[in-house]
Amino acid sequence: MEGERTLALGRRDAATAAADYDDGLVLYDVVGPFVRRGEDPADRLERWIALYGTGIGHDFRDLEITAGAMAAG
Repeated sequence: MEGERTLALGRRDAATAAADYDDGLVLYDVVGPFVRRGEDPADRLERWIALYGTGIGHDFRDLEITAGAMAAG
């Protein structure tokens, strides 16, 4: 999953990079509005990618995922 997302970002392919996002995604952004609900994540990602004139890369470090009894199953 994250391998394909990383490759998609490198290709500047927002649709593939956002393909696994949930419809109920709440996006916390660094530019206003800071909390986005109900927005098409691929569209927001496309606009973000357009801000970069060069390639985009990222990696994950110290990722922790914690789910409690209230997590959707």
